[in-house]
Amino acid sequence: MLLPYDGSEYSDRALEYAAIIAERCNSTILLFNIVDEILLPPTMQTIRFKSEITG
Repeated sequence: MLLPYDGSEYSDRALEYAAIIAERCNSTILLFNIVDEILLPPTMQTIRFKSEITG
């Protein structure tokens, strides 16, 4: 189950319901959260970061 989450009261309530549903269905919850872009100093902008999960 994919759940968008932003830390708001509504997201907290949705997470509670999702946990109940996931438990009943024996499934997993993946939280989806978008964060603002992190600005790097110019000296770090040429460094490439690689996710261990997605590559």
